[in-house]
Amino acid sequence: MPQPKNGRTGLKIEAAWILALLVAAGAVLRLVDLGAISFHWDEDLSALAAKAIAEHGIPELPSGMIYLRGLAFSYAMAASGMWLGFDEAALRLPAALFGIALIPLSFVFGKRLFGASVGLVLAALVTFSFWDIEFSRYARMYAPFGFLYLLTLLLIWRYRVVETSFAGGALALVSALLAISLHELGYTLALAFLLPVAIRGREAFSSPRGLIFPVTACGIAAAAFFVWQRIQDRYYYRAASLASAEAAPSGEGAGQAIPGSAGADGDAGLIERILDSVRLPDLPLFSALYDAAPWAAIGLVAAALGFAAVVLVAARRVSVGERLLLGAVALCCALQLFNVALLAGIALAFAKRRGLAGLREPDVVTAIAMIGTGFAAWLVLALGLDLVGDLRATAAAKETVKRLLDYPSFFVFWGFPSEYPLMSIPALSGLLWAFDRAARPEPDRPALFLLAAFALPVVLNGLFESRYGFFRYNVPFGPLFFAFVALGLVRWTDVFDAWRPSARPLTRAGVTAGTAALAALVVVYDASPLRGWLVAQREHDDRSALSDAFKIRGFRDYRSAAEHVLQHAAPGDEILTFECREYFNYIGRLDYCLISGTYRSGDELIQTYVHDGVLRDLYVAVPLITSAKELERTLRKTPGTKWLLASTSVLDNDQAIGADFRRLLEDNAHRVVHVARDGDTMVYRF
Repeated sequence: MPQPKNGRTGLKIEAAWILALLVAAGAVLRLVDLGAISFHWDEDLSALAAKAIAEHGIPELPSGMIYLRGLAFSYAMAASGMWLGFDEAALRLPAALFGIALIPLSFVFGKRLFGASVGLVLAALVTFSFWDIEFSRYARMYAPFGFLYLLTLLLIWRYRVVETSFAGGALALVSALLAISLHELGYTLALAFLLPVAIRGREAFSSPRGLIFPVTACGIAAAAFFVWQRIQDRYYYRAASLASAEAAPSGEGAGQAIPGSAGADGDAGLIERILDSVRLPDLPLFSALYDAAPWAAIGLVAAALGFAAVVLVAARRVSVGERLLLGAVALCCALQLFNVALLAGIALAFAKRRGLAGLREPDVVTAIAMIGTGFAAWLVLALGLDLVGDLRATAAAKETVKRLLDYPSFFVFWGFPSEYPLMSIPALSGLLWAFDRAARPEPDRPALFLLAAFALPVVLNGLFESRYGFFRYNVPFGPLFFAFVALGLVRWTDVFDAWRPSARPLTRAGVTAGTAALAALVVVYDASPLRGWLVAQREHDDRSALSDAFKIRGFRDYRSAAEHVLQHAAPGDEILTFECREYFNYIGRLDYCLISGTYRSGDELIQTYVHDGVLRDLYVAVPLITSAKELERTLRKTPGTKWLLASTSVLDNDQAIGADFRRLLEDNAHRVVHVARDGDTMVYRF
């Protein structure tokens, strides 16, 4: 007779079925209508690189630039394009496949660290995450980078913490090097190889031979990052270098970058690059306060130093290190360095080694109170003395809060609650659970590993020159944030018990209700399957009430505008546009690009170079028109028809387009011959 399955086997089969359903749902959300909308953001660059690989074998853009960002992935895109055709669906397919593969990888990561329940919840969050769906449908390197980032951490955990395997560690190093080759933020993985040493603590130093691999792997990953960055810089500015060499074929000027172009620092030495990458925190509000009321600024610092001195002398029940941390909190609050103050406060509570109970220690409570009071004081000072400029009350308050939380820029941390406000509640519960388990005399290794792995990009991104303001740079770290959300959903009762150990245990009904409430916070908006479906079904002119509710926006329809020009333009006609790379990718040629604010950094032109005395776009070598008068002269030239492509949203952006350009096109509104499906993009015929 067949033997009945035991409970463990049944649970494994059930988990496998749930995971299979999640992967299937994730595949649908990532593959359906993959080519429905035109290339947007920087997809045009990757498309141009993939087409160049198919044609020349290397990603050489029309300007001569060798585009090395995400190099390995560009070859994957080229292979897909050569197989299926160079359209949107084919070039997005590799990213979609990596996005699908991230779902089971997330399950394995969660299961290995915290069990199957956490793994399944983590996989579900990745499946329905709005941003993960978005970037799995995006022909850039972010989806594979996120996959390799998580894979590297999983391999480090499995083969350098749980057990020691040289082969497994070498595999982790290969994964890290691939991640570094795809995106600059991969440099944070270099220090990840030191996490096993930090987790073992003093035990790791008892055997010096055990330090050889982590230190060597860290050094190899760091060196690979700097070398790869230098190689990318060299070939990124190749167009400017070639133009300079042609202008000065011999002598001192040969090979130098054109003044005012983008290629001024391509040959910087490695040491200089490291030193230049370290950013001392900017203190705009403190500087503004010093200019407006210098004695107030000096008084803040004096008060903080005085308080720190009192703490060092009077706080006899705490160690010297803890007194220094408390003094650091006071000084950082006075200097508006609230992110550093927060780190110092967390370190102070962690040093107690009492888990969540450490948060109730008098000196920790004092640190929390100082941070809250200091933040409120700075908010009042900034608004009362108008330190952020002449803004409306609401805008001024929002800008003040942003500045107070932006020095140094812990965007990786604050970006998640900004994008996932409701989900951040169970994430906080998960963070507290992990902190409670890690901050003990015998720390829980999985909890400590997750906290440290998430802290690396948070802190390093704030200290070094990798300050990416768009949330898409946070997406690869999403599974780490979702791991805290999963822990909050699955283990929130442990947090309740640890915070109130003497309280009456929760009833089964209370546990069920609490879990349901936390789950509702997750699925009602931030990780709503409906929101994910709206992303998959997005159209260029998406303006429905439901899309607005979920903040789903359409993208500009470059494709149909380009198709109109291709169908109606004669070979000798001239084509002009504000958005150079986007239309070059579709049309294959442009005659002029109209310069906009995206090319300017102060009074300096960026993403440009000079060739034969003509200012050109750094990527596609198209000549640039920098003034409305020059544009008007070009449009009046005969013979031939001129086609100009523009978008209302660009024309309405004061920071992107000058008023002279706007007036010229408004005066010629009657020349619009085509409006794209987004209702925004137009084609003018002159």
